[in-house]
Amino acid sequence: MGENGAGASRWVPSGEDPAARLAAELRSMQTASQRTLRELERPLHTSSSSLSRYLTGRSLPPWPVAEALCHLVGRDPEPVRHLWEAARNGPGSVTAPTARNDLPRDTLDFVGRTREAELLLDRRGVWVIDGMPGVGKTALAVRAAHLLVDQYPDGQFYVDLHGSRDPFPTHSALENLLLAVGVPAKRIPDNPDARASLWRAELAARRSVVVVDDAGSAEHVYPLLPGTDSSTMLITSRRRLIGLENVRSLSLDVLSPAEAVELLTVVTTDRRTASAGDDEAERAARAEIAELCGYLPLAVRICAARLNHRPTWTAQRLADRLRQESRRLVELDAGDGGVVAALTLSAEQLDVRARHLFALLGSAPGPVVDTFVAAAAADVCLEDAEDVLEALTDAHLLEPCGATRYRLHDLTRDYTRSLEVSDRETAQRRILDYYLHCVKRAVQLFDPFQAQAAAAASAFEPDPPAHTPDFADRDAAEAWLDREIDNLLGAARDALAHGAPQHTIALARQAYAYFQRAGRTQEWVAMNQLAVAAARAVGSPDDEAWALLVLGVSHRRAGDTDAALAALRTGAEVARHNPTVPAHGSLLHALALTTGDLWQLDESAAASRAAIAAFDAAGNPTGAGMARTGYAMLLLRLGRPDEAEQLTRTAQKTFETTGYDVGRALAAVRLGDIDVARRHFAPAIEHYRQAIDQARLLGHRELEANAHNAVAVALRRNGDTEAAAEHHEQARGVVETDGHQGEMAFLIDEARTHLAAGRTAPAEQAAKQGLEIARARGNAYEQARALRTIAAARLGDQRMARRLVAEAETLLAAIGASDDLDDVDDMDDVDDPNAWRPSDRVDTGDPDGSHGPATSNEPENP
Repeated sequence: MGENGAGASRWVPSGEDPAARLAAELRSMQTASQRTLRELERPLHTSSSSLSRYLTGRSLPPWPVAEALCHLVGRDPEPVRHLWEAARNGPGSVTAPTARNDLPRDTLDFVGRTREAELLLDRRGVWVIDGMPGVGKTALAVRAAHLLVDQYPDGQFYVDLHGSRDPFPTHSALENLLLAVGVPAKRIPDNPDARASLWRAELAARRSVVVVDDAGSAEHVYPLLPGTDSSTMLITSRRRLIGLENVRSLSLDVLSPAEAVELLTVVTTDRRTASAGDDEAERAARAEIAELCGYLPLAVRICAARLNHRPTWTAQRLADRLRQESRRLVELDAGDGGVVAALTLSAEQLDVRARHLFALLGSAPGPVVDTFVAAAAADVCLEDAEDVLEALTDAHLLEPCGATRYRLHDLTRDYTRSLEVSDRETAQRRILDYYLHCVKRAVQLFDPFQAQAAAAASAFEPDPPAHTPDFADRDAAEAWLDREIDNLLGAARDALAHGAPQHTIALARQAYAYFQRAGRTQEWVAMNQLAVAAARAVGSPDDEAWALLVLGVSHRRAGDTDAALAALRTGAEVARHNPTVPAHGSLLHALALTTGDLWQLDESAAASRAAIAAFDAAGNPTGAGMARTGYAMLLLRLGRPDEAEQLTRTAQKTFETTGYDVGRALAAVRLGDIDVARRHFAPAIEHYRQAIDQARLLGHRELEANAHNAVAVALRRNGDTEAAAEHHEQARGVVETDGHQGEMAFLIDEARTHLAAGRTAPAEQAAKQGLEIARARGNAYEQARALRTIAAARLGDQRMARRLVAEAETLLAAIGASDDLDDVDDMDDVDDPNAWRPSDRVDTGDPDGSHGPATSNEPENP
């Protein structure tokens, strides 16, 4: 033992206070640990307030806490144990406790549950600890009971009721407990009520802690409950024991990600080679293992055991094996102690109806289900579905995550998918029909034009489900889509995987209008990639051309111009070989916008004219109107506002005739752009505000953000930087919430507003953020704008300013842009600070929020 621990010995001299000696010893070990009380909470599984009481001698710590502190600093716990016993039993006494202790061994390498353990220690009485299989209920109960030993000197008792297997009869459990407290066998009555009464009497005369493990039901455990508060009882159950009164409940969740990684690391430490845990890739693999285990303690411990017994394996190898969904449960098998065995025990306790629906939940496209999905899967009424879902929740096979929504743990979901059930294929089809039907109804409420277009493009019609949510209005419909978007993507993926590609295509077509408004570009790209694969599986050129079109659009919204062009050009090839495909005009329109992003103006102009012609030939006036507004933006870039206005007015009349509200809002933005080009700022501001109002009514957040940014620039150029800042903030809110392709341009425009208001530091910061995004996306024009803005903010360093301006001019020259298109005037004279004041370029306010030729994020209207 180290010098700080030399005072702890078996013999405590007479007259010395062992409690004070113990407190001093604990303080010396805290000093040796070089940790604060807060930092000791996790390794000792005790709150800092409790540790403070122990280290100051105000209360005696449970022995496991003192022992854990010894291990933490490398001390031999045996001398401290004798000192602890002396402190517990009084000065000069080292008498060992004689009360019976039936508790199982405390869990090795216990991690987490500090808050829960504190609850059990601080609030005595009867506790029911419930949770899903493998979540660590027994480990926590046993741990807490060990920590309570010194508070309950009359005995520590344990009984396993086997409620999830073959239930141990309650009267037999009472007999075992009575024998444990010393009641002779001949005194134990046969009558169940008399036996329970005797147990309560014996317990009332004692201060004991009792662990009742794996109770199957309230009836199963009720006769064991104490009649007084002199003892504490910790009951564990896989079910919520709702029928028990006057007890406290503690429902355990899985570990936090950090705790799960700590558990994996602690259990494998010192059992593997020293280099295994130090590598950054290995640490990342451990985090992935914990995630793939769903942070379930049982699964994490099984993985740790695998690594311990396979010293040549790296964590990365195990992570690779767990990543294969079909093998995950195999990797987590440990016989009767594995994840499958644990879940099977719980499933076998269900009635036939609940077991059937539990298996069918594996057919759902995601881990979250609601009563409507469950009803569709099992083809039952909503009331029956809800009853079963609540029963599964009580069994901790589901967790509630909303009024009528429930979540399957990842491993539970894997397990349900492995169960054999005769009508799984039919259930999958009913679920797909349900989601497709609901999407169609939801989109019809907030964009009937697109809903009609999607329906007209596909003759595929799902079977209507018996029960669907009631969408009272557009807000309710959009809220449902927000909640269900991950499940919709999962449904599209499942449909393709299970031979229903028409469902995938139909889901992508119907969800298009939602993605146009909500952003969610990552999910949109994934949905459209599935649609391309499904269209090719079906062998439909029409669907393939459309899917490539929206894939290009979504890539462009995500800022990946190269991927967007690749998809659009592939789609154009499909259209070239199949001239009648309906998406031909939209592909050309999207190509015009995307090549305009790259300042390929000749190709953009040619594609715009071809798109207008294709839409006109196909009898699609709305599409032609959209193409005209896009071409008008290009003409503004070329300094031709009169022609741009003529095209926009024509498009505006078309949208009025066809009733396309998105087109009306877009035309208002374009008219504002034209006014800005003519330096007519007051009417421009009015046009933009009309567009904001229309976009807000439509729930089109992206278009609303574009209009906010456009009006901000117009206000700034009109001298009102304060009002401009408010609209920049509105546009930024959409970027932060939903993501937005125009983010880089928004930042640069906001930087120039800061600059106009004399705020050079935030101007430089915002411009640098915009520059970083523009460089990542290869957008030369926005890079040049950002560089010039930074230069204007850095006039105190003229050498740096000149270098930035030179770099900007090189970029502009490379794409064929001239300086008069930029929105910073008189940039040549870097020696004159007064020359460095942002004006604006002619095309400020295009509907994508970029205000320039680099990005044009207007709706492409596939």
